[in-house]
Amino acid sequence: EYPPKRRLAIASFVDGPEHLYGVFSTRTQMAKFNMSGSGGVEQVVIVPKDFHMRNKKEWNALTSWMQGPDKHIYQVDRDFIIKKIPNSSAMWKGTFNKLWMFNMTDFDRLIVLDGDILIRTNIMHWFDYPTPCATQAGGEMERNSGAMVIEPSNNHFDQMMQILPNASTYTDNTQGENWNSDYGDQGFITSFFTTSYNASERMKTMPIESAPLSSYLSREKNPMRYFKRFRPHIIETVHFTVHKLYRKGSTGSDSFLCDMFQEWFESLQGMDDNFYQEVIQFDHFQECPNATKYDQFRPSNRASTPP
Repeated sequence: EYPPKRRLAIASFVDGPEHLYGVFSTRTQMAKFNMSGSGGVEQVVIVPKDFHMRNKKEWNALTSWMQGPDKHIYQVDRDFIIKKIPNSSAMWKGTFNKLWMFNMTDFDRLIVLDGDILIRTNIMHWFDYPTPCATQAGGEMERNSGAMVIEPSNNHFDQMMQILPNASTYTDNTQGENWNSDYGDQGFITSFFTTSYNASERMKTMPIESAPLSSYLSREKNPMRYFKRFRPHIIETVHFTVHKLYRKGSTGSDSFLCDMFQEWFESLQGMDDNFYQEVIQFDHFQECPNATKYDQFRPSNRASTPP
């Protein structure tokens, strides 16, 4: 007798217009690397209930992209989680809506990706990692919640909601358990999943090449420089932490990072032109070595090279 088929999805939370680029890029890369369709991995987007009223153009685009039996949009109460966080906590409240992912029990496992993540290869093997898991950046103890693998659980979600009113940013003057090692959701999630003395019950760590941060990749000297040059294929996704390509001013002089910019723009091919024009005008390639290599993605050539 065969074990029951797992229901798997790649999920993201969309709270504003700029998050749509990640949705479209993920949609493109899932198809490119045979994860969607016959691959059996679904795509999930969670939005606030009022998103369609606040962002009508973006809502229309989102609903047009997310059509088909393997594409799903879920609407949630944005304030349900935020209102549980004390006003005095100084935490980044908006990031905590990612906790909704733990309540998505229609699915056996989720890969949770931020909107600034580029998928570079088939990442279906992530679903086989022990959960919950995420990468760690540099020497930080917190797991980076921009790329996680989780097993949704109503029990975990309910426990998180009970704890949130007691959460605050940690300082050296903190008295007692504050349930957050940092400012955002990832400090809270890491704190939540490290209470057990049993290592098998704690949060796990994915290999750093699963989702390295662009801020780390762009350092002049770092332990990944050999792999960027000779083993770029092992870098499975890139997390554009300080290089938000949907914002002006995100440029890079590192040749590998410039290639990642190109891959990101390629993943937007076919996107509604009015969205594409908003990011192509920023000319992220102006400081790239041999910048003309990327001319097809530069505004000076925009008219002759439609997306």
